[in-house]
Order: sequence, then C-alpha cells, then structure tokens
Amino acid sequence: MDSADNTVIAGDYSSCYHCNNLNGVFITKILSDGTVAWTDTISAPYINITQMYFKNNGSTIIAGVMWDTINFLGHQLIGAQYETGYYAEFDASGNCLGADTLPYIPICIIRNNDNSLSIAGITTHSITNLNYYPSSGNFIGNFSDFNTANWIQDLQWTFTPYAKLPMVAIPNNTIYLLMSSQLRKYTALGSTYSNASNGKLHYMDGKLFGLYGSYWSGNEINVYDTAGVIISNNVFGNECTIQALCFHNQNYIVSGVFKDSLIFNGQNYYTDQTGLGYMFLMETDSNWKFLSLKLVKQIENYTYGGVWADFITSNNNDIFIQGPILVDAIFGTDTIAGACCDYKNYYFAKIGSNSVGLEEAQMALDELILYPNPTKGIINISGNSREELTWKILNTQGQVILTETPNQSSTSIDLKHLAAGIYFVEIHAKNHINIKKVIIN
Repeated sequence: MDSADNTVIAGDYSSCYHCNNLNGVFITKILSDGTVAWTDTISAPYINITQMYFKNNGSTIIAGVMWDTINFLGHQLIGAQYETGYYAEFDASGNCLGADTLPYIPICIIRNNDNSLSIAGITTHSITNLNYYPSSGNFIGNFSDFNTANWIQDLQWTFTPYAKLPMVAIPNNTIYLLMSSQLRKYTALGSTYSNASNGKLHYMDGKLFGLYGSYWSGNEINVYDTAGVIISNNVFGNECTIQALCFHNQNYIVSGVFKDSLIFNGQNYYTDQTGLGYMFLMETDSNWKFLSLKLVKQIENYTYGGVWADFITSNNNDIFIQGPILVDAIFGTDTIAGACCDYKNYYFAKIGSNSVGLEEAQMALDELILYPNPTKGIINISGNSREELTWKILNTQGQVILTETPNQSSTSIDLKHLAAGIYFVEIHAKNHINIKKVIIN
C-alpha cells in the first residue's frame, strides 16, 4: 500500500464445477477510491500464491507453489511432476518484469528494513547454491535474495506447502515462529524457545502479539517482549474468534467474529440474541482499554462466522480489511454478496477514520460513574450517555432483583431494602451492556 492508499492484492481463484471449474492466481491494483487500476491473471490447474511483498522501487513480488510447466505472462516456468516453488515481479503498472522457479517452496516471506528477506520454506532435496542440506525438509533463514542465504537453519518441524505460518521478523534479522506450543526465536547464532500457545503471531510497537484459542472455548491475546516473556494477557469470551490485529494511531485494532455476545476481559460490549453473527473491529488504547467498536452484520446464520477480516492494516488515518465472505453481510449501507455454491467470495474494504460505528453509546456506558461505592443504600449514576438507559440489580447468583428505566442520565437507585453484601448493576443502552460491582455496607 502506498502513501495515497492505493493497494495491491494477490491471491488464488477457483470455481466449482457449476461455474466452469476455472483455477489460477491473480494480482490486482485497487486505487484509493475503490476502482481497479489493473488486473493480471494466470490460469493453470495447479498454482497457488503463498506470499506477497513490496520492494522499495514500487514493484510487487509474489511467490508460491506450482506443478508441471506454466506460461506465466510470457515467461515459461518449467516445474516438475511434484510441487515446485516460483516467484514473479510486477511493476507499478502491472507489467510482469520476470518470473522463475525456485529450488524450494517459499511458505512465508518477510522483507526486512535492510531489504533482506526472512524466508521459511520447504525443500525435498539439497539446495546446492545455498549450501543447505535439510534433514526435515523445512527450513528458515535470512536471505539477501531468493538464491543467496545469509544464514539458514533446519526447522525440525513439518508443514505443508499450503500452510499459513505464524511468523514475524524484527529489525535485527531475528525471526519468531509460533509452533508446537512454543514461541521460537531464530537468529544467525541458533534458536531458543519459550512456552506459548499455538495461534497467529504479530509484531508491532516493539512487541510480539500471539492470538490463540477456538470459537467454542474463547480466544486470548498474549503480549510478549522480544525475550518471549508475557507482558499482558487479554481474553475474549466463547463463540468468538480473533482473526487479526494492527497498530493504528498508537492504538490497537482487533478483528474477529462473534455470535450473541462480545465479551472482552470480562466485560460484555455488545449483545444480539437473534442468532446472527457479526464481524467486528474493536479499538483499544495501548493499555487495552476499550475505545470503540464497529460491526458488520450477517444477514443469515453461519457457525464460526460467515464473514471474516483475516487481514487488517492501517495507512494514513484509514483502516483496510480483507477476508472471506460466505453469507451476505451488511457493510455500513452496502450489502456484500456471499459465496457461490461451496466456494468463498472475498472482499476488500476501506474504513475511514470518520466512519460511523457504535463507539459513542458504548464509550458513554464505560464512562458512567456509580457513587458512593461502597454505599449504605443509595447509589448515584452519572455520565454523558444520550441513550435511554435501563438497569438491573443482580445478586451474586445472577438473579435479577430490581429493574428500572430512568428518565435522565444522572439519577439514583435506592437499595436500602437490600441486605449488606455484593451486588451487580447491569446497565443497558440499546444493545450495549456494562456491568459494575456495588458493595452495600
């Protein structure tokens, strides 16, 4: 993505047998206003893109795996009867500057600040020009270019040519991987390990972020320092999946999907009992305090989420997301079509910094103050919420013992008739919920 919010997207395409059974890869440039500047496609039965990155000169590199021999936009790529790695370079106008096969399959590529490449890949034979003789077939290393390794190590861990490796690289050419319940650190001097959970991995703001969990049992984001020590832990509730994370104006943006309720660090931030799922973008400050929430609503039910944002990035003051969509979904005022037959559609969306979300009502709830607390029986509620509030008083067993709807955002609750002890005030504004603990002396 350039400074003008123009971006390049590359990926695979395929269609089901109902739709002519077309397969191949594509690369396309989308301008900041959403129009398509150019698109190149390479049709072939067996070709995939595993990675894409940008060079300083404005060109784009794609790399992946192919079989057999392919005419790649005028460049003849001679493969084998098994998987073969390849790469290709495109200029800013979409012209293919060159393409060639590789002696390995690149699974993950990261361009470092010094223009070197951090690469994890697979090879089934010795790579003579790299002076590398693998024992497991899977390697990781730092490269000056695709065919010149500065250092390379055996991973001793098996993955397929279509794996999505949780890998990041930091400025001193150190590479991190999340695998086999370990956070693994690789340098030219060797590797070290620390305990971790398997999931996705991000590097931002000088820290490592591990995204873990399952849809049914909840998700969490662990923050590590570069030594692998956990700095903080942040937990999402059940029926929720965390998909991606980015750094935006000194804050964090988390994307994911949920059904029924969105619970973060024990707080319920949104509830909808219609049974339809949501894709969400949650913004927090650098200390993980909730700031805002934006939602994309599915039009029909789909377990695990029918629309995902598995890639998210920030540029200027805008947020860009992309991912698969299996059911029709509402993006602001637009409805985006879901899948055809059993195949996914994909979307790309730009969200401006001034786009209207749900943050105002929720932040007003967060800022409501209950006082005095502890209390002898009278609780005052004050704040700036312009929504109609409803509150419930619950005991420690979760039983509702009082429900009221005030006429203004600053009012009092008389709890003198209740016995001393701990209670919870559940405050509602539209679909937003905030729960605060109250102690009666």
